[in-house]
Amino acid sequence: MKFMGDNKMNKNTKLILLVISALVLIIIFREEIKLVLTIIGIFVVAGLILQWLDKNKD
Repeated sequence: MKFMGDNKMNKNTKLILLVISALVLIIIFREEIKLVLTIIGIFVVAGLILQWLDKNKD
């Protein structure tokens, strides 16, 4: 992986690849995106609630 020697470049290319793959997935799964967002939202809310409960336990 000689062309990925520069660390800053490496981070930027990874970010760009992530964005591109995310866009491709959104285009492919346009119908399912609402379901996916709902599931992600549920996980985020559950995580926040668990963190909040953890803080209040002390």
